[in-house]
Amino acid sequence: MPIGDRDATLAGIDAALDRIREDIQRDLRGVSVQRIAGSDNNDTRLLVRQAGAEIKVETSPVACGKVHAPELRVVSDPAAEAFGFAEMQVVAFEDLFGGKLNAAVDRQHPRDLFEVKFLYDNEELTDALYRTFLVYVASSGRPPHELVRPSLSELDDIFAKEFEGVTVPPVGLNELKAARSRLLSDMLARLDDAAMRFLLTLHDGEPDFEAYRLTAGRAITGGSAEAAQYRKIENAKS
Repeated sequence: MPIGDRDATLAGIDAALDRIREDIQRDLRGVSVQRIAGSDNNDTRLLVRQAGAEIKVETSPVACGKVHAPELRVVSDPAAEAFGFAEMQVVAFEDLFGGKLNAAVDRQHPRDLFEVKFLYDNEELTDALYRTFLVYVASSGRPPHELVRPSLSELDDIFAKEFEGVTVPPVGLNELKAARSRLLSDMLARLDDAAMRFLLTLHDGEPDFEAYRLTAGRAITGGSAEAAQYRKIENAKS
């Protein structure tokens, strides 16, 4: 979808979700589709149901755009064996996991920490990924310090109620806690002077993406919206 100014982009997302809903209802027999609320209580999601299956299609009204160019990828071998071959254009690795890491430190839900474990099982927290993560921090509705150094959330109950037994192979609670600890340690180790200067400019309402080699971060319109919100807060104080 083309990215324009914020209001035009959100209107385009809204219209696209309506088209997707209509297409699904027309082409798939026995499927129900409804718009449901997401961030800011706007209907930014689709809930698709058929028999005992349920799929959510989610969009973000905060971060619009991407930092890196998209890539053409195929599904993994296990996924292809289970569901068939598929190939499509997807966001770059750094954009994908930059957003996932932001979700992991924000919500600390077991499913987000599972993604962190998957990252460490196969890759690592690179400089490029960390810089991209900071762009998504800049696009978040939370103050940056709550994301780069978050308080630990209790995981035991939500793991038992919402995650245990849903992965193949199974993943234990202690594995997710270990992945979270490693991530937080890695993030603090990379919080150098340049990163802190960038976060301070964000707090001042004028994010300096160039200072931390994040020029492409200006393409994420949520960063500008977040900066505007900081400016409103500071103006209200004065």
